[in-house]
Amino acid sequence: MNALLRTLRRLALPGLVATSLLSACGGGGQGEAPTASPGEAPRAHALAVSATVDASVTGLTKVSETRVGRTLFDYEFRITVRNGSSAQTGLKAQLTGAGAGTTIVQGAVNVGDIGAGASLTPSGTIKLRQDRQFAFQPALLVWNLTASGAVPAAVTLALNQGVIGAGGSLTVTPTVLDAGGNPITPSPALTLQVIAPVTGSLGALPTISGNQILTSADTRGGFELQATTGGLVTKVGFVVVANNSQSANSGQFADLSANQASLVTNLGLLRDAVARNDNAAVATLKAAISEAGNRIDPNALYFGSPYAPDL
Repeated sequence: MNALLRTLRRLALPGLVATSLLSACGGGGQGEAPTASPGEAPRAHALAVSATVDASVTGLTKVSETRVGRTLFDYEFRITVRNGSSAQTGLKAQLTGAGAGTTIVQGAVNVGDIGAGASLTPSGTIKLRQDRQFAFQPALLVWNLTASGAVPAAVTLALNQGVIGAGGSLTVTPTVLDAGGNPITPSPALTLQVIAPVTGSLGALPTISGNQILTSADTRGGFELQATTGGLVTKVGFVVVANNSQSANSGQFADLSANQASLVTNLGLLRDAVARNDNAAVATLKAAISEAGNRIDPNALYFGSPYAPDL
């Protein structure tokens, strides 16, 4: 119970900070998380998407020239590739098209791993057959670059709130970063898993469906969500307490956590909207912040204190 109390204090502190900001802004946000019953979703859930490639072929270096006909010549080239903002693993370049008079004899090159913003000239070559009745047009070469993905260096997890009433759901936002701290978009495949506390919990364990953590009406306890991609592992904690219909005390704490999460999210979005002079988004976010403020009871905050909730 003391461990759970410490967890609740840690999770509740950002809510008190956001509530102070709310007083200055005038309030607003989202209500309680929607209720959901856990189905057959596994407790270990994989999120897999293909990786993006932001790289291009920037140059050709002639290696050899061989005459194979009256007007036909075979040319062998090395290519130079410049990468974008994310490091790539297993990058491959495939030549798929060329201008009039140019025939692709061999157009595949294994570029390999390449760092963010780096340029690389791999040892592999392409071979083109050129009819010299036509001018060679390098600008008309069409390339397709694919990769195993950017190299993940770190992974973070964010939940839309830290304390939730039993029967509710949490939204998970994972972010995988490269060595430069840049988000890899789309994210590499990762696995999400809910881990029960070693001291035990009550009721059904939370389950995962898509980017949602689902709880049952009898779920109680402090849990961890673990994300794994490659050799990287990270965890974030959350607590499930009795909901409003089961306990006014615990339910109020869960409600405050939901509104705190709404405030933190919308205040960050408001900052970004102001920075880009998006007046329409500013107006919408101010209304959301005001709505969340109206759902917070100042007296409950003033007289409230950390407590070990009735599980």
